[in-house]
Amino acid sequence: MQTVQQTDYDAFSAKLACLSKGYLPPNEQSLTIPIKGFVPLYQGYKDLHLQYFQALKSGLGGRRLASKISRTIQNSQPVMNYGTYLRTLSIDIPLLNYINELPETKQLQIVNLGCGSDLRCLQFVNKQLFPQVTKYIDMDFRQSIEFKQSVLTKSHQELLSGIYEAVPCDLNNIDETMTILNKILSVKIPTVFITECALCYMPQKESQILIDSIRKTFLTGVWLSYDPIGGDEPNDRFCKIMKENLLMSRNLSLPTLLIFNSKDNYASRWKEYDQVIIENMWNFLQFTISPMEQKRLQSVEFLDEIEELKVMQTHYVTLKAQW
Repeated sequence: MQTVQQTDYDAFSAKLACLSKGYLPPNEQSLTIPIKGFVPLYQGYKDLHLQYFQALKSGLGGRRLASKISRTIQNSQPVMNYGTYLRTLSIDIPLLNYINELPETKQLQIVNLGCGSDLRCLQFVNKQLFPQVTKYIDMDFRQSIEFKQSVLTKSHQELLSGIYEAVPCDLNNIDETMTILNKILSVKIPTVFITECALCYMPQKESQILIDSIRKTFLTGVWLSYDPIGGDEPNDRFCKIMKENLLMSRNLSLPTLLIFNSKDNYASRWKEYDQVIIENMWNFLQFTISPMEQKRLQSVEFLDEIEELKVMQTHYVTLKAQW
């Protein structure tokens, strides 16, 4: 649990690096196809994250953690910053599109499974922007949830309306997870489930039961997932290095990385859903992010490792499964 939590601190550090360098927030020219509400979604985005970090630094996270995050921000590389930028938008864009498809009078629930320190909750509990959202649930290990609650209480108490709830849960315990979801949500209301680098840390059996259980329980909704995948080639060097680095530095494994080693294999987990759309992040960059925005990103930091970026981003996918 603690090793997985450490990867969350890495992700939060990467988000702060993106903000400090100017990759995030995006602007109204960022997308090839404009989306209603895209720019307002990021109003105050940098301040939300900096305030959270300041609360963390003030003692809640300890000096050691704050120092580590600061070093990561200072030493972030362009290829990693691109990855964080794409990761962020790959969830935000389909989520925003789904909300825009709903009438303003229609209720919507959002559940972030394995949420970590992700602050998307602070964006989508805004009733002026998203009147449809009646529940936003963050779920993760107890230690992660309690830590996040303590920081949010110190930094953003005024934004946490009755819409938001943080719930401790081990996603590998499917009975517990489904019991909690049935208790705090309505199965009749459209519900979005987010798994951002969460399924990759779960065993194959448990993750599949979770995917199937949610489909059988909730009448309608959408699953948004972002994960690394193995390559199509049996001797995929990128995945080999990724697995070795995680094992050596964190004693952490990715149980399904090489099992779901292609887009089709990864998407097959949602075979019981009505519609599944999946693409790798390199294609997401090429076709969803506008040429003008790509030019802006290139001006933020000089990037000459284009092939490295391409290899890396073809090993990450974003998926939307709707029912």
